[in-house]
Amino acid sequence: MSFWPKHKIRRTTDLSGLWDFDFLGGVDPLSVDPSKHVCSGKAMIPSCPEESPELAGKRGVCVYRTKIWVDPGMRSKIYFGGVGLWCAIYLDGVKLGEHFNSYESFVLDIPASQKEERELAVVLDTRFNTKLNPLQEYYYDFYQHGGIIRPVILSQLPACSVREALVKIRKFREGLIDLDIRFDGKVPDSIPARISIDGVKVFDSLLKIKGSAATVSLKTPEPSIWSPESPNLHVFEIAIPEDDFIGRYGLREISVKGEQILLNGSPVKIKGVAYHAIHPEFGAAIGVQNMCSDLKLMKDMGCNFIRAVHYPHDARLFDLCDEMGFMVWEETLGWNNRERHYADPVFCQSNLDGLRRMITESYNHPSIIIWSFLNEGFNPPRAVNGPEFFTKMFNLAKELDPSRLVTLPNTCFEDSWSKMPPFDIVCYNIYPGWYYYELPEGVDKEISEWREKSRKIAGKPIPFLISEIGADAIYGWRDRHETRWSEQYQAKLLDEACRIALERDDVAGLSIWLFADYRGGEELDEGHGHILRRGRGYNNKGVVDEYRRPKLSYECVKRRFRNIR
Repeated sequence: MSFWPKHKIRRTTDLSGLWDFDFLGGVDPLSVDPSKHVCSGKAMIPSCPEESPELAGKRGVCVYRTKIWVDPGMRSKIYFGGVGLWCAIYLDGVKLGEHFNSYESFVLDIPASQKEERELAVVLDTRFNTKLNPLQEYYYDFYQHGGIIRPVILSQLPACSVREALVKIRKFREGLIDLDIRFDGKVPDSIPARISIDGVKVFDSLLKIKGSAATVSLKTPEPSIWSPESPNLHVFEIAIPEDDFIGRYGLREISVKGEQILLNGSPVKIKGVAYHAIHPEFGAAIGVQNMCSDLKLMKDMGCNFIRAVHYPHDARLFDLCDEMGFMVWEETLGWNNRERHYADPVFCQSNLDGLRRMITESYNHPSIIIWSFLNEGFNPPRAVNGPEFFTKMFNLAKELDPSRLVTLPNTCFEDSWSKMPPFDIVCYNIYPGWYYYELPEGVDKEISEWREKSRKIAGKPIPFLISEIGADAIYGWRDRHETRWSEQYQAKLLDEACRIALERDDVAGLSIWLFADYRGGEELDEGHGHILRRGRGYNNKGVVDEYRRPKLSYECVKRRFRNIR
């Protein structure tokens, strides 16, 4: 499965496959000159080196090298879907740029040359180093893989090309849209363009360009509404001299009214799971086949919603969600960040840049209904500089995309919440019956308390969404006492949580923590010691285990979500 957008005219090459590879271990990554290094091994791209048999669990500096072919004198770009934890990209021995954040895509220009065969090299470091990468820290409660974890795409471009095209829905039922087209290269003041929707020509004229962008108001010829039950999609095609851009969009509207979330003007109950893109064999480099299989399991359970945690996910996941009918929450990288992070201007600016990149890249996905950032980043004592920074993030999200909901997941309320921006929904990560309280009354007690607190803090009716709730269970451990860590205990807790969330009109729904078990962080510092509280070193709160084998809770959730008696 290839990415959207697609192209008929533009030449693109998927660089997935075997690359030359070498593991250098604990050297200084800034001292490595890939042009002077002979790679002795091979690595499949995408992949995570620490999940390969010979390097299992090892972190350090890696060198990758491959050949690419570009027409002489041709302008080109290279897209990396995700490289981490830090990397430097070289072409013919010359550094093109550096990047950090394993989960964020980036694009680099390739200078034109008279050479057809070029050598592409990547130096990356899978170790934690806040001087090189201030966004990823050892204490985060999930294993953060390094490597080239997502596809690498080479594009050959004419003098002027379409960089991106964002579909902004004006009236979803009528199919009225604004197509915001952005160009790069040598951009003229005007350019001839043809635009079609679902094969029907809707524009054929000279496109006036201002500030390297042009906006065209269009009508979808035969508009069909997108929803989880009927995930209808429309295809648009832009053609300019020597280049094209083919994308998709869905006609739908997401909004709030009182304590309800509305999809296309009607109340919708959120029934979902949190999803980490981690697999025990492939790490973070899971393939589209794995994603599709995971989504089929979620669909079988009756899910209509996925919270994609705790970083931007592979764009192909959202392509699948668009087609299969899932509503999605996407968020930037972060987990329980500290006051020192919000006092660091590099950290703050990197988050703002990352939010901009995430929203721009994911804008045309109708499945995505919620933007968020920095999971549990507001928890005390991290609230001193937090509200000011979160307000900047909220304002940027609304500036870039006023059509979607914006929220922040937390585990507590503080007086400083009144200084926070006006989030569209209140979301809380709660664990009654696991870390505190007992079953069954603890679940209802906790949900009721947070529902009332959210009303008080917001000062108005506002949707309340349970963004995390769950309990650990070791796959295969069934205990007649039904104690914590048993499959029976997890099933009872999630059955009660689903019952309450789905029956109460003042709860917008829930996102169960978690779809599948995953390898956690190994941190022992900063007072967490996650590895000591995680059986097998895994977060075991999945309704399926890491190999996607269903636990007892899978069927309990399925009965509740699908209303099976």
